[in-house]
Amino acid sequence: MTKEGSLKLFDAKYPLAWGQDKVAVDAFITGVVNVSADLKTLKIKLIALDKKTNKLEPIGADLVAANDPRKLSEMGESFTRGAFDDGNLEPKNDADRTKQEQTVIEKAAQVKTETAKNPAEDTAAPIKLEVQYDGKPVAVEVKDGKAFLPEANEGQKVTLILKRNTPTGNFACVLKVNAENTLFRQKPPDLQCRKWLMFAEDKAPLAITGFQKDNNVTEIFHVLSRAESKSREIDYGTDVGTITLTVFPELKGKPVRADLSVPENQSTKVLEQAKLPDTKPDNFDALTAQLLNDANSDRSVEGTRGGLIVQGEKAASKIQVVKFTTDPTPVMSLTITYY
Repeated sequence: MTKEGSLKLFDAKYPLAWGQDKVAVDAFITGVVNVSADLKTLKIKLIALDKKTNKLEPIGADLVAANDPRKLSEMGESFTRGAFDDGNLEPKNDADRTKQEQTVIEKAAQVKTETAKNPAEDTAAPIKLEVQYDGKPVAVEVKDGKAFLPEANEGQKVTLILKRNTPTGNFACVLKVNAENTLFRQKPPDLQCRKWLMFAEDKAPLAITGFQKDNNVTEIFHVLSRAESKSREIDYGTDVGTITLTVFPELKGKPVRADLSVPENQSTKVLEQAKLPDTKPDNFDALTAQLLNDANSDRSVEGTRGGLIVQGEKAASKIQVVKFTTDPTPVMSLTITYY
Protein backbone atom coordinates (compact mmCIF):
# COMPACT_ATOMS: atom_id res chain seq x y z
CA MET A 1 0.00 0.00 0.00
CA THR A 2 3.08 2.25 -0.02
CA LYS A 3 5.24 3.37 -2.95
CA GLU A 4 8.20 1.55 -1.42
CA GLY A 5 6.15 -1.61 -1.00
CA SER A 6 4.75 -1.58 -4.53
CA LEU A 7 8.22 -1.17 -6.00
CA LYS A 8 9.21 -4.48 -4.40
CA LEU A 9 6.66 -6.20 -6.66
CA PHE A 10 8.86 -5.29 -9.62
CA ASP A 11 11.99 -6.83 -8.09
CA ALA A 12 10.73 -10.38 -8.57
CA LYS A 13 10.57 -12.38 -11.80
CA TYR A 14 7.35 -14.17 -12.71
CA PRO A 15 6.60 -17.31 -14.78
CA LEU A 16 4.86 -16.91 -18.12
CA ALA A 17 1.78 -18.98 -18.97
CA TRP A 18 3.88 -20.72 -21.65
CA GLY A 19 7.41 -22.09 -21.67
CA GLN A 20 9.73 -22.20 -18.66
CA ASP A 21 11.08 -18.64 -18.62
CA LYS A 22 10.60 -16.19 -15.78
CA VAL A 23 10.47 -12.52 -16.69
CA ALA A 24 10.48 -9.09 -15.09
CA VAL A 25 7.24 -7.16 -15.48
CA ASP A 26 6.68 -3.60 -16.66
CA ALA A 27 3.24 -3.10 -15.15
CA PHE A 28 0.49 -4.80 -13.17
CA ILE A 29 -3.07 -4.46 -14.43
CA THR A 30 -6.10 -4.29 -12.16
CA GLY A 31 -9.51 -2.73 -12.51
CA VAL A 32 -12.92 -1.84 -11.14
CA VAL A 33 -16.30 -3.04 -12.43
CA ASN A 34 -19.40 -0.95 -11.72
CA VAL A 35 -22.78 -2.64 -12.20
CA SER A 36 -25.67 -0.49 -13.40
CA ALA A 37 -28.73 -0.12 -11.18
CA ASP A 38 -30.81 -2.24 -13.58
CA LEU A 39 -28.04 -4.89 -13.64
CA LYS A 40 -27.97 -4.84 -17.46
CA THR A 41 -24.56 -3.30 -18.07
CA LEU A 42 -21.08 -3.36 -16.59
CA LYS A 43 -18.68 -0.43 -16.76
CA ILE A 44 -15.08 -1.59 -16.54
CA LYS A 45 -12.24 0.76 -15.65
CA LEU A 46 -8.77 -0.68 -16.22
CA ILE A 47 -5.93 0.57 -14.02
CA ALA A 48 -2.18 -0.02 -14.29
CA LEU A 49 0.58 0.13 -11.71
CA ASP A 50 3.52 1.13 -13.91
CA LYS A 51 7.11 0.61 -12.83
CA LYS A 52 8.26 3.93 -14.29
CA THR A 53 5.73 6.09 -12.44
CA ASN A 54 4.97 3.76 -9.52
CA LYS A 55 1.41 5.08 -9.54
CA LEU A 56 -2.03 3.63 -10.24
CA GLU A 57 -3.25 5.25 -13.44
CA PRO A 58 -6.29 4.54 -15.67
CA ILE A 59 -5.76 2.87 -19.04
CA GLY A 60 -7.82 4.30 -21.88
CA ALA A 61 -11.55 4.93 -21.76
CA ASP A 62 -14.02 2.93 -19.70
CA LEU A 63 -15.33 -0.25 -21.31
CA VAL A 64 -19.03 -1.06 -21.29
CA ALA A 65 -20.29 -4.63 -21.56
CA ALA A 66 -23.63 -6.39 -21.29
CA ASN A 67 -24.12 -8.29 -18.04
CA ASP A 68 -24.30 -12.08 -18.02
CA PRO A 69 -26.93 -13.88 -15.89
CA ARG A 70 -24.31 -16.46 -14.93
CA LYS A 71 -22.43 -13.69 -13.12
CA LEU A 72 -25.37 -12.62 -10.95
CA SER A 73 -24.54 -15.01 -8.12
CA GLU A 74 -20.99 -13.63 -8.03
CA MET A 75 -22.54 -10.18 -7.59
CA GLY A 76 -24.71 -11.39 -4.72
CA GLU A 77 -27.92 -10.97 -6.71
CA SER A 78 -30.84 -13.41 -6.50
CA PHE A 79 -33.64 -14.32 -8.92
CA THR A 80 -36.14 -16.94 -9.97
CA ARG A 81 -37.14 -17.22 -13.61
CA GLY A 82 -40.76 -17.64 -12.59
CA ALA A 83 -42.73 -20.17 -14.63
CA PHE A 84 -39.52 -21.24 -16.38
CA ASP A 85 -40.01 -18.95 -19.37
CA ASP A 86 -43.42 -20.24 -20.43
CA GLY A 87 -42.58 -23.88 -19.99
CA ASN A 88 -38.78 -23.62 -19.93
CA LEU A 89 -38.53 -24.08 -23.70
CA GLU A 90 -34.95 -24.29 -24.83
CA PRO A 91 -33.76 -21.46 -27.10
CA LYS A 92 -33.62 -22.32 -30.78
CA ASN A 93 -31.07 -19.67 -31.73
CA ASP A 94 -28.83 -16.95 -30.37
CA ALA A 95 -31.64 -14.39 -30.41
CA ASP A 96 -33.83 -16.63 -28.23
CA ARG A 97 -30.94 -17.21 -25.84
CA THR A 98 -30.25 -13.47 -25.60
CA LYS A 99 -33.92 -12.77 -24.86
CA GLN A 100 -33.91 -15.47 -22.18
CA GLU A 101 -30.81 -14.02 -20.54
CA GLN A 102 -32.31 -10.52 -20.56
CA THR A 103 -35.38 -11.92 -18.80
CA VAL A 104 -33.17 -13.41 -16.08
CA ILE A 105 -31.40 -10.08 -15.50
CA GLU A 106 -34.74 -8.27 -15.35
CA LYS A 107 -35.99 -10.77 -12.76
CA ALA A 108 -32.88 -10.15 -10.63
CA ALA A 109 -33.40 -6.38 -10.85
CA GLN A 110 -37.00 -6.85 -9.69
CA VAL A 111 -35.84 -8.84 -6.67
CA LYS A 112 -33.29 -6.13 -5.90
CA THR A 113 -35.99 -3.43 -5.95
CA GLU A 114 -38.45 -5.69 -4.06
CA THR A 115 -40.95 -5.76 -6.92
CA ALA A 116 -40.46 -9.54 -7.09
CA LYS A 117 -39.98 -12.09 -4.33
CA ASN A 118 -36.55 -13.23 -3.26
CA PRO A 119 -36.09 -16.96 -4.11
CA ALA A 120 -35.78 -17.65 -0.37
CA GLU A 121 -39.51 -16.95 -0.06
CA ASP A 122 -40.72 -17.51 -3.65
CA THR A 123 -42.99 -20.55 -3.93
CA ALA A 124 -42.21 -20.70 -7.67
CA ALA A 125 -38.52 -21.39 -7.04
CA PRO A 126 -37.66 -24.83 -8.47
CA ILE A 127 -35.32 -25.72 -5.59
CA LYS A 128 -35.67 -24.71 -1.96
CA LEU A 129 -32.58 -24.28 0.21
CA GLU A 130 -33.10 -25.01 3.90
CA VAL A 131 -30.33 -24.27 6.41
CA GLN A 132 -30.28 -26.18 9.68
CA TYR A 133 -28.28 -25.51 12.85
CA ASP A 134 -28.09 -28.57 15.10
CA GLY A 135 -30.84 -30.25 13.09
CA LYS A 136 -33.33 -27.36 13.38
CA PRO A 137 -34.37 -25.19 10.38
CA VAL A 138 -33.26 -21.57 10.62
CA ALA A 139 -35.62 -18.86 9.38
CA VAL A 140 -34.36 -16.67 6.54
CA GLU A 141 -35.07 -12.94 6.78
CA VAL A 142 -35.43 -10.93 3.56
CA LYS A 143 -34.59 -7.25 3.82
CA ASP A 144 -34.17 -4.78 0.95
CA GLY A 145 -34.31 -7.69 -1.50
CA LYS A 146 -31.44 -9.55 0.23
CA ALA A 147 -31.65 -12.76 2.26
CA PHE A 148 -30.04 -13.11 5.70
CA LEU A 149 -29.54 -15.82 8.31
CA PRO A 150 -28.60 -15.44 11.97
CA GLU A 151 -25.01 -16.47 12.66
CA ALA A 152 -24.33 -19.99 13.84
CA ASN A 153 -22.58 -20.39 17.18
CA GLU A 154 -19.15 -21.94 17.50
CA GLY A 155 -19.35 -25.72 17.25
CA GLN A 156 -22.93 -25.90 15.99
CA LYS A 157 -23.69 -28.54 13.36
CA VAL A 158 -24.63 -27.00 10.00
CA THR A 159 -26.60 -28.85 7.33
CA LEU A 160 -27.65 -27.45 3.95
CA ILE A 161 -30.69 -29.19 2.49
CA LEU A 162 -31.84 -28.99 -1.13
CA LYS A 163 -35.51 -29.76 -1.72
CA ARG A 164 -37.37 -30.05 -5.01
CA ASN A 165 -40.21 -27.57 -5.31
CA THR A 166 -41.55 -28.87 -8.63
CA PRO A 167 -42.37 -32.44 -9.72
CA THR A 168 -40.90 -32.06 -13.21
CA GLY A 169 -37.50 -31.28 -14.67
CA ASN A 170 -33.92 -32.30 -13.89
CA PHE A 171 -31.70 -29.71 -12.24
CA ALA A 172 -27.98 -29.20 -11.60
CA CYS A 173 -27.21 -27.23 -8.44
CA VAL A 174 -24.04 -25.38 -7.51
CA LEU A 175 -23.98 -24.78 -3.77
CA LYS A 176 -21.15 -22.62 -2.46
CA VAL A 177 -20.14 -21.48 1.02
CA ASN A 178 -17.86 -18.42 1.12
CA ALA A 179 -17.65 -18.79 -2.70
CA GLU A 180 -16.20 -22.32 -2.38
CA ASN A 181 -18.18 -25.09 -4.07
CA THR A 182 -19.41 -27.77 -1.68
CA LEU A 183 -18.21 -30.22 -4.34
CA PHE A 184 -14.41 -30.32 -4.16
CA ARG A 185 -14.11 -26.69 -2.95
CA GLN A 186 -13.97 -25.39 -6.51
CA LYS A 187 -13.84 -21.62 -7.12
CA PRO A 188 -14.53 -21.19 -10.88
CA PRO A 189 -17.77 -19.57 -12.13
CA ASP A 190 -20.82 -21.69 -11.32
CA LEU A 191 -21.36 -23.06 -14.83
CA GLN A 192 -17.86 -24.55 -14.82
CA CYS A 193 -18.21 -26.15 -11.37
CA ARG A 194 -19.26 -29.72 -10.58
CA LYS A 195 -22.91 -29.86 -9.61
CA TRP A 196 -25.31 -31.71 -7.32
CA LEU A 197 -27.97 -33.29 -9.51
CA MET A 198 -31.64 -33.49 -8.62
CA PHE A 199 -33.69 -35.65 -10.98
CA ALA A 200 -37.48 -35.63 -11.30
CA GLU A 201 -37.71 -39.13 -9.82
CA ASP A 202 -35.69 -38.11 -6.75
CA LYS A 203 -38.33 -37.11 -4.20
CA ALA A 204 -36.11 -37.16 -1.09
CA PRO A 205 -34.25 -33.96 -0.10
CA LEU A 206 -30.47 -33.84 -0.49
CA ALA A 207 -28.67 -33.10 2.80
CA ILE A 208 -25.16 -31.66 2.47
CA THR A 209 -23.14 -31.67 5.68
CA GLY A 210 -19.76 -30.50 4.43
CA PHE A 211 -17.36 -29.92 1.56
CA GLN A 212 -17.09 -33.07 -0.54
CA LYS A 213 -13.34 -33.71 -0.73
CA ASP A 214 -13.49 -36.56 -3.25
CA ASN A 215 -15.95 -39.27 -4.30
CA ASN A 216 -15.81 -40.94 -0.88
CA VAL A 217 -14.95 -38.35 1.77
CA THR A 218 -16.50 -35.09 2.98
CA GLU A 219 -15.05 -32.43 5.29
CA ILE A 220 -17.82 -31.67 7.77
CA PHE A 221 -18.91 -28.02 8.09
CA HIS A 222 -17.23 -26.45 11.11
CA VAL A 223 -18.30 -23.14 12.71
CA LEU A 224 -15.37 -21.05 13.92
CA SER A 225 -15.25 -18.89 17.02
CA ARG A 226 -15.70 -15.14 16.69
CA ALA A 227 -11.94 -14.55 17.02
CA GLU A 228 -11.07 -17.26 14.49
CA SER A 229 -13.69 -15.91 12.10
CA LYS A 230 -12.22 -12.41 12.19
CA SER A 231 -8.75 -13.75 11.42
CA ARG A 232 -10.04 -15.82 8.48
CA GLU A 233 -12.19 -13.11 6.83
CA ILE A 234 -9.36 -12.05 4.54
CA ASP A 235 -9.17 -15.58 3.10
CA TYR A 236 -12.54 -15.17 1.38
CA GLY A 237 -12.63 -11.49 0.38
CA THR A 238 -16.02 -10.00 -0.45
CA ASP A 239 -17.65 -13.46 -0.52
CA VAL A 240 -17.02 -14.06 3.17
CA GLY A 241 -20.11 -15.15 5.09
CA THR A 242 -22.27 -16.08 2.09
CA ILE A 243 -24.12 -19.20 0.97
CA THR A 244 -25.04 -19.23 -2.72
CA LEU A 245 -27.20 -21.62 -4.70
CA THR A 246 -27.37 -21.52 -8.51
CA VAL A 247 -29.75 -23.89 -10.30
CA PHE A 248 -29.37 -24.89 -13.95
CA PRO A 249 -31.91 -26.92 -15.95
CA GLU A 250 -30.93 -29.87 -18.10
CA LEU A 251 -30.16 -29.18 -21.75
CA LYS A 252 -31.96 -31.81 -23.81
CA GLY A 253 -31.60 -30.35 -27.29
CA LYS A 254 -28.55 -29.19 -29.18
CA PRO A 255 -26.59 -26.28 -27.66
CA VAL A 256 -27.11 -22.89 -29.27
CA ARG A 257 -23.73 -21.84 -30.59
CA ALA A 258 -22.42 -18.53 -31.81
CA ASP A 259 -20.66 -18.38 -35.19
CA LEU A 260 -17.13 -19.32 -34.18
CA SER A 261 -15.72 -18.22 -37.53
CA VAL A 262 -16.04 -14.66 -36.22
CA PRO A 263 -12.90 -13.75 -34.21
CA GLU A 264 -14.89 -11.75 -31.66
CA ASN A 265 -16.99 -14.81 -30.82
CA GLN A 266 -13.88 -16.95 -30.46
CA SER A 267 -12.50 -14.51 -27.91
CA THR A 268 -15.79 -14.56 -26.02
CA LYS A 269 -15.79 -18.35 -25.86
CA VAL A 270 -12.23 -18.35 -24.55
CA LEU A 271 -13.13 -15.90 -21.81
CA GLU A 272 -16.26 -17.86 -20.91
CA GLN A 273 -14.92 -21.38 -20.84
CA ALA A 274 -11.18 -21.85 -21.27
CA LYS A 275 -8.74 -22.21 -18.41
CA LEU A 276 -4.97 -22.39 -18.34
CA PRO A 277 -3.84 -25.92 -19.20
CA ASP A 278 -2.29 -28.13 -16.54
CA THR A 279 0.82 -28.58 -18.70
CA LYS A 280 2.42 -25.40 -20.01
CA PRO A 281 2.58 -25.07 -23.80
CA ASP A 282 5.99 -24.35 -25.30
CA ASN A 283 5.10 -20.93 -26.69
CA PHE A 284 2.41 -18.26 -26.87
CA ASP A 285 0.91 -19.50 -30.17
CA ALA A 286 0.53 -23.01 -28.73
CA LEU A 287 -1.20 -21.57 -25.65
CA THR A 288 -3.64 -19.62 -27.84
CA ALA A 289 -4.47 -22.67 -29.92
CA GLN A 290 -5.01 -24.81 -26.84
CA LEU A 291 -7.31 -22.23 -25.23
CA LEU A 292 -9.41 -21.91 -28.38
CA ASN A 293 -9.66 -25.68 -28.78
CA ASP A 294 -10.73 -26.06 -25.15
CA ALA A 295 -13.27 -23.24 -25.34
CA ASN A 296 -14.91 -24.45 -28.53
CA SER A 297 -15.17 -28.12 -27.65
CA ASP A 298 -18.30 -29.84 -26.33
CA ARG A 299 -18.51 -29.79 -22.56
CA SER A 300 -20.82 -32.23 -20.81
CA VAL A 301 -20.88 -31.43 -17.13
CA GLU A 302 -20.58 -34.32 -14.74
CA GLY A 303 -21.97 -34.13 -11.26
CA THR A 304 -23.89 -35.78 -8.41
CA ARG A 305 -26.53 -35.02 -6.51
CA GLY A 306 -21.71 -16.72 15.32
CA GLY A 307 -19.00 -17.67 12.98
CA LEU A 308 -17.66 -18.55 9.61
CA ILE A 309 -18.55 -21.96 8.22
CA VAL A 310 -15.40 -23.73 7.03
CA GLN A 311 -14.22 -27.29 6.41
CA GLY A 312 -13.67 -29.48 9.46
CA GLU A 313 -13.07 -33.12 10.28
CA LYS A 314 -13.36 -35.78 7.58
CA ALA A 315 -16.19 -38.30 7.34
CA ALA A 316 -17.24 -41.02 4.90
CA SER A 317 -19.62 -39.75 2.22
CA LYS A 318 -19.87 -41.65 -1.05
CA ILE A 319 -21.23 -39.89 -4.10
CA GLN A 320 -22.08 -41.20 -7.56
CA VAL A 321 -20.73 -39.41 -10.63
CA VAL A 322 -22.95 -39.31 -13.72
CA LYS A 323 -23.01 -37.35 -16.97
CA PHE A 324 -25.37 -34.43 -17.28
CA THR A 325 -25.64 -31.72 -19.95
CA THR A 326 -26.33 -28.35 -18.37
CA ASP A 327 -28.34 -25.56 -19.95
CA PRO A 328 -26.04 -22.53 -19.49
CA THR A 329 -28.82 -20.14 -18.41
CA PRO A 330 -29.76 -20.67 -14.77
CA VAL A 331 -33.39 -20.80 -13.63
CA MET A 332 -32.56 -19.59 -10.15
CA SER A 333 -29.85 -17.99 -8.08
CA LEU A 334 -29.96 -17.33 -4.35
CA THR A 335 -27.43 -15.56 -2.14
CA ILE A 336 -27.84 -15.73 1.64
CA THR A 337 -25.62 -13.76 4.00
CA TYR A 338 -25.06 -15.72 7.22
CA TYR A 339 -22.14 -13.83 8.81
